[in-house]
This record gives sequence, structure tokens and C-alpha cells, in this order.
Amino acid sequence: ALDEFFVTDVADAMILSRLFGRLWDQNVVLVATSNRVPENLYEGGLQRALFLPFIHRLQEECVPHNMASTTDYRKLAQHQRGLYFTSADGADELQEEWVDCTEGVPVAPTQVQVQMGRTME
Repeated sequence: ALDEFFVTDVADAMILSRLFGRLWDQNVVLVATSNRVPENLYEGGLQRALFLPFIHRLQEECVPHNMASTTDYRKLAQHQRGLYFTSADGADELQEEWVDCTEGVPVAPTQVQVQMGRTME
């Protein structure tokens, strides 16, 4: 799930196009929110024509739902677990949240194969 899906530059646009194309090819379901309808993503952006095939695919793969409302629900949210603002004193609480999110599984760097025989850590 993605919240506030927004595209601001051509490099991001091209990355999203390839990333989501591959995800959809694997039957991944996308749930996202945006303040813009799909056809207005990256509107007025440089080389937008390169991004248009992604917008067309987005419209084929997803069903947009207009959530128009006069209420900004973000302002009404009652966050049960906090908003994760922290200071130097809050580092321990943040660490506890991290352990909870990762279910205590240690997180370590790993390498992933990418194109042309390269790896990314």
C-alpha cells in the first residue's frame, strides 16, 4: 500500500513505470492513495510523454475510487501506537517499535542481484 502517491521528476516516473510493470506482471495488487487522479500524475512534468504508458497501464490495472470528502480524516486519526516523532530521549521507544515491527527478527544488510550482473546492498 502506498499513501500519497505523487510523482515529481522524470527519473522517479521512469523507475515507477518499470517497477510497477514488473509487479503487475507478477499479479501484485496495488493499493494507493493520491490527491490526483491517475491521468494527472506528473502533469506538466519534463518529458511526461515517457511516463504516459505507465499512466495507461495504471488505469488498466487499477480501479480508482474517488474518496471526495469535506473531512480531512488525517486530522481526526486517533493513533493507537503513536506517530513516531522522537527526540534523543525517545530512542529507546523507537527501538521498541522497530523490534515490534520486525517481530524481533534481526535485520542485517543483504545483497540483491540487479541487472547486468550487478549487486546492490
